[in-house]
Amino acid sequence: MTKEKILLITQYFPPDMAGTGRVMEELAENLSYYEYEITVLTGKSRYFNQRGYKEYCGKMPVKRIWYPHFNKDIEVGRILNFISFPIMILMRIFFIKRFDKIIIVSNPPTNVGIGALINKLFKKKIYYILQDLYPDLAVNLNIISEKSLLTRMMRWLNKWSFEYIEKIILLSESMNRYFRDHYCGLENKTVVISNWADPVKITPLSKDNSWSRLSGYYDKFVVLYAGNIGLFQNFNPILKAAKLLKEDKGIIFLFVGEGGDKNNLQKEVEKENLSNVDFMSYVPDEDYAKLLASAGCCIVTLKKGMENFCFPGKIYSYLAAGRPIIAISDKLSELAKLVLDNDMGFVVDNEIALKISKKIKIYLIDCAITVEMFY
Repeated sequence: MTKEKILLITQYFPPDMAGTGRVMEELAENLSYYEYEITVLTGKSRYFNQRGYKEYCGKMPVKRIWYPHFNKDIEVGRILNFISFPIMILMRIFFIKRFDKIIIVSNPPTNVGIGALINKLFKKKIYYILQDLYPDLAVNLNIISEKSLLTRMMRWLNKWSFEYIEKIILLSESMNRYFRDHYCGLENKTVVISNWADPVKITPLSKDNSWSRLSGYYDKFVVLYAGNIGLFQNFNPILKAAKLLKEDKGIIFLFVGEGGDKNNLQKEVEKENLSNVDFMSYVPDEDYAKLLASAGCCIVTLKKGMENFCFPGKIYSYLAAGRPIIAISDKLSELAKLVLDNDMGFVVDNEIALKISKKIKIYLIDCAITVEMFY
């Protein structure tokens, strides 16, 4: 029996350390177990430039393409970054033609147009994984205006492209409800599949491990945020909590990752002279579970209203590691409901830093709470 050929198009794939890349690697690996022939088409790694055009992940061929990166701090640069990867994908259009089905990830959001074009030209079934809903997210954050040319172009691209997509995969029910309300007539195309964490790769480990020893955190109570340090997370109350707990030398706030708000966050920490706040870039896969194990508690955060446009997949890694959660979110959000309904930790409304510091103290002073909840 001939195996069905599936192509996964994703901008990020290991050794790139972005969370999306990790999830897509696990998706590809699991699909290959079900007798599909999987090929990955992805961007050339920014972290390990020695990788060539073609490599393998297990038995899966991984084809990497170079694409230009522009300055994301200016508007023209952001626009060019939105189209540079899809343009380079288009140059492989006849390579793509040989596959039976195509899975496309929405990083960058203009990838949806590639999916529509492939379907229109070759009648291939396209499955589109919508990680973040643009331009709605950017409009809500006041990064671009509702009436701007870029917003109108992206809305047109979405509406035209979605007609040619077989299934649109959203990460949460909140995203699904918003999508159906604003893109009418596509109800039969949407399906909710949340992100996940691999319980084989991430398991509860001892806090005192080789990574925490090497990093110097084994004897500290680490309040961990690991993931994208972006514009739709709310970091202000975390820094305020760090300021309130500044004199407690046993507590460290650790931010691990990259993103559009990292520089601003680092400047604020320097301005406030917060010696209890550390920053680190992404850690390699082999150290990720050890990083999570070093945490006394983990923070997940979303600005108010953001639950309609995205969902923080990092929470599943925290849970696989057996770490208690402090969620900074609207208490009516899907994120808050997930945490509270399953006794995963605490939920704190946006901007209430004093509550965050008190919850951290609870975890620190009464470790029995953590043991009872998670072990």
